[in-house]
Amino acid sequence: MHFFKTWQQWLQYFHIKYGKFQVQSWTDTPKIWVKYGTEEYDKYLKQHKFINHREIFPDEILLDIDTDDTPTELLNDRMNFICNQITKKLKQLNFNYSLWHSGGTGLHYRLHFPELMNHNKYDQTRLKKAFKQFLNISTPKGFPHICGGNPTLVQLELATHRKGGTKTLVDYNNTQIENKFPKEILETYKQTNNKPKNFELSSAIPKEIKFLENGDFCNIGDGQHRALFVLAAYYSHFLDHKELFKKLKYWNDIKLNSFLSERHIWSTIRSVSIKGKRPLLPYTYLYDLFDELGYDIKDLKK
Repeated sequence: MHFFKTWQQWLQYFHIKYGKFQVQSWTDTPKIWVKYGTEEYDKYLKQHKFINHREIFPDEILLDIDTDDTPTELLNDRMNFICNQITKKLKQLNFNYSLWHSGGTGLHYRLHFPELMNHNKYDQTRLKKAFKQFLNISTPKGFPHICGGNPTLVQLELATHRKGGTKTLVDYNNTQIENKFPKEILETYKQTNNKPKNFELSSAIPKEIKFLENGDFCNIGDGQHRALFVLAAYYSHFLDHKELFKKLKYWNDIKLNSFLSERHIWSTIRSVSIKGKRPLLPYTYLYDLFDELGYDIKDLKK
């Protein structure tokens, strides 16, 4: 376990280990993502003064224990109850982990499995989900819970939370042996390998839409969110809400490795329908996204 004194030292450590990765400043509202270790990051830091979020790394599994309620003594007791269950199970299974208080209302368990680096993003997501299923931690109604979905960001170690606290280390377990997935998890992973085939796109679909569906932009800033909006706006002209959700979820699962939550997809579908039909191609979003990617949208249209 590494013990650093500042969030800057943590960023440098992660940079040495992983190379370039995405970070973010978030106070009242989240700012755009930027890659640490670039000139853009240096400019970003001068503007926003600090970083307090980072991406979740490919070999990292995050167990985010949180509650939707205002903390009380009873809720804190329940938080401790859930964490004691998780800590006990992780130690019984002889896993290395670190437990952090987020600085807000939550707690984060961090586990690293080097073997995840041997898989693509789609399979990394499946293995992480299989691990959480394997733990099988029950959370009674009214108790804090392990956040679901496929999280993509986490509070940066020793950074100030937007709610005012600081992310601090609470507990850790170091077995001196790297974490490995038990056979039960690998079996679950193999049994759920039902990855569908790629989309078959009609030649009538605009090249801009084909490009976004291809997913080449998936690690660029907040490109995923803007692409979701464009695709939802476009296909809302041809599909009802249920059909549109099914198509966008399929795209999200295959091309973005389930990066976007189902709630976000539904929210976007509703947003493009609030004030009547959007333009087939909302070019304001497209120009920004393609410019960030280094493409000229006019060339793509040829």
